[in-house]
Amino acid sequence: MQQGPKTGTPTYCGYGRATTLTEAIDAHGGEAQASRDAFVALSNEQRAQLLGFLGRLRTPDNPNEDLIGPLEADPSPAPVAREGASSFRTNR
Repeated sequence: MQQGPKTGTPTYCGYGRATTLTEAIDAHGGEAQASRDAFVALSNEQRAQLLGFLGRLRTPDNPNEDLIGPLEADPSPAPVAREGASSFRTNR
């Protein structure tokens, strides 16, 4: 979701072609046609629940740390390649 350049309201579908999630879903076809059709087939209550859920999703401020945690140093030493030694065999 992006913010409109002048209005500050949410926009969807790249360059702001859609101003609501419903417009964004409705604009999709092709590979997304089955998902679009499933959305259209929902009851008004189901659609409202789904849109409410989607409207609450946010991108974390620090996705790498927020989603997978800080990276820790690997305590095991890296393997050392020995010249001339290899476990890779070919059929030549």
